Amino acid sequence: MQNFVLRLALILGLIVTLSSCAEKTSYVVAHQSAGGEIQLSDLTKAKHYFKRVLENAKIQDELSNFEIVSIPNDTGKALQLLRAHTSAKNVYIAIEVFEGENGEIGITSASLTQGVLICNTSCTEGCLPVKSKGQWSCSNQCNQGSGCQEIITRAYEENNYTTPIQAFLEKY
Repeated sequence: MQNFVLRLALILGLIVTLSSCAEKTSYVVAHQSAGGEIQLSDLTKAKHYFKRVLENAKIQDELSNFEIVSIPNDTGKALQLLRAHTSAKNVYIAIEVFEGENGEIGITSASLTQGVLICNTSCTEGCLPVKSKGQWSCSNQCNQGSGCQEIITRAYEENNYTTPIQAFLEKY
C-alpha cells in the first residue's frame, strides 16, 4: 500500500510539472481594458531585448519612454507597436505587438520574425517608426535637414528546439 501511494504521488507530481511547462505563445507587454485604455505590464524582457538590439546596431543611447501606439495600416485596421525612445527623442525603436486573449497585448513569434525597427536621427521631431504594406520604414517628417537612418534588425537566436518567442523568453 505504501508503495502504491508513493507511485501515485510521483505520477501526480509529474503531471503537475508537465502541465506547468506549457509553451508560451507571447510575452505580455500590456493589457487593454474593455474601455480601450492600455496599461503597460512588466517590460523587463522587452527592455533587455531593445537594449541588445541597440547594442548590436552600435547605438549606446539609453531608452527612457516605453508606450503602446496604434498606427494606421493599409488594410484599415490599426497596427499596434511597442515603441520606445531616448529622452532626446533622437532614437526610436519599435516592434509590432499583437492582441491576444482577455485584452492582453504581447510580443509573439510573428513580432520577432518581422524584426525591430530603429530610427536614428538628429531630429527631435519626426523620424518615427511606421509600417506600410508589411514593410518597416521611418517617417521622413524631419524638417531640420538631416534624414532618418533606418535599421531593421533582430537580436534573438532561434534554435531547432524552440519557436522565436520561446528563444526570446529563454534569452531575455
